[in-house]
Amino acid sequence: MPTLFFKFSGTKASVKENIAMVSAIAKTHGGGNFEFAKDVKEQKLLWSARKESLWSMLALRKEGNEVWSTDVAVPFSRLADIIEISKKEMDDLGLFASILGHIGDGNFHESILYDRRIDGEREKVERCVKSMVKRALEMEGTCTGEHGIGIGKKEALLMEVGIDTVGVMKSIKQALDPHWILNPGKIMDVPS
Repeated sequence: MPTLFFKFSGTKASVKENIAMVSAIAKTHGGGNFEFAKDVKEQKLLWSARKESLWSMLALRKEGNEVWSTDVAVPFSRLADIIEISKKEMDDLGLFASILGHIGDGNFHESILYDRRIDGEREKVERCVKSMVKRALEMEGTCTGEHGIGIGKKEALLMEVGIDTVGVMKSIKQALDPHWILNPGKIMDVPS
């Protein structure tokens, strides 16, 4: 079920005012129950749903299943668009998947459960993820919000910033790590 979490801070009066305003907005737009934590214990309980989502998905795995988890970020004004399109694309895969994000900064995560033993299933997921990344870049976003480039998004980084910028990054890496011993192969390939 789509769920939105808010974290309010400020004076007691401003927090109370924000809660009332968000509650009214949710009600006006057909939102479901609006719950808020009355103390630190309830706050931790509500936030645990967000923090445990990936672990919950991992717990659903059966033998041969893997979870592909990735992220992108877009300008806040495009967030609803990319989430809607990406959700439809994930649904079209016919696999169990979830989306969660950091709405305030335009970052969202896709996690897709697939069976690596089924021919073509991993490739379908990879195409879906690449499509999401391309879409984020077309929306003037970035190929990653939190997860980083690592090994899997080197091609996306090149699409995003271009060969000249990656070349500058490589020069800096070479100057600071001439033996390429720090995270070899991450972000850019180790020179041959």
